[in-house]
Amino acid sequence: DMMDSGYSMVTQPTAPVTRSAARGIFEMNLCKYAINRELESLYADGVANTPLITTKGGNGQYDTGNGSAVCGSAKTPNTGRTGTWNLLFDSDVDTSGVITAQHQALDTMQSTLDQAAQAFVDTYLSKRDQDTGSFQDAETQIQNAAAAYENTVNLALNKIDFKDTLQ
Repeated sequence: DMMDSGYSMVTQPTAPVTRSAARGIFEMNLCKYAINRELESLYADGVANTPLITTKGGNGQYDTGNGSAVCGSAKTPNTGRTGTWNLLFDSDVDTSGVITAQHQALDTMQSTLDQAAQAFVDTYLSKRDQDTGSFQDAETQIQNAAAAYENTVNLALNKIDFKDTLQ
């Protein structure tokens, strides 16, 4: 199907910056689940006032923390067309589909890597406490999330209609 649409059989590796961002998002979620498991252990032993770490956001922007500790944040780049440079040299190409795709791709990446980080922490604790369980390959999950992000954005880029623009 993809070859019929003009794609080749050779795949392009993901950009280093995308892999780095995916790794950072995984680590942000790993921080959240590791701290929360320790806090839950403390709560079981007595009263604690420290809130659990949560991830808030959506639509291309996430913050992970609890008000006193921050595990990280992630957001898509600001792609507004309000700067002086853009007003002078901007084109009529409608990029709203690409911006939407970036938001959706980051939402998917966050969800995927959140689940991967939770599974990693659960497996670690299971291995430590009961010597059971086996780790999933976190690096493969990170690479796959980065590739899915780029594929989503590239599909949106390929749908842009350049017919009325100077090329």
